[in-house]
Amino acid sequence: MAVNEAIDENATESEAAHATRPPRTVTVTWARDDHRFEAVGSHPGRTIVLNAPHPDGVAASGFSPAELVLAGAGACSAWDVVQILGKAREDLHDLEVQVVGTQQAEHPWPFRDVRLHYVVTGRGLKTGLVRRAVRLSHERYCSAIASIRGVAEVGFTIEIREG
Repeated sequence: MAVNEAIDENATESEAAHATRPPRTVTVTWARDDHRFEAVGSHPGRTIVLNAPHPDGVAASGFSPAELVLAGAGACSAWDVVQILGKAREDLHDLEVQVVGTQQAEHPWPFRDVRLHYVVTGRGLKTGLVRRAVRLSHERYCSAIASIRGVAEVGFTIEIREG
């Protein structure tokens, strides 16, 4: 699929500020016999397995779509934090982000509250820099968090470990 890009020389500064990036495409295919969906994005050969309707007694085979939303927020923010702390020359050894989402009880079960808990491990990490990296991710850089923030309350906690 080709994407055409047009440049409007007469666009105002306001219009330029609301420009969009090229669209992202993910193709989801139903693997009927395996009771799952498979998603492929822009990296061919990299597949994510998602649950599909399955008969009683058949185990789930992957993430639920809602879990994948939470995983996207956690991975997006973790990416930001790793990059920000790397640029700050912090000695980061490990990063884990635990994401807990609370959904509304009725259909379509939107998330109402999402909490990210960062477990950051390194040598001599500066608490202020770690806090700044997480805050910048939440407020400025993470597109996944920005996308859910309008629907859900989003918050975070940080745990710093020496090691």
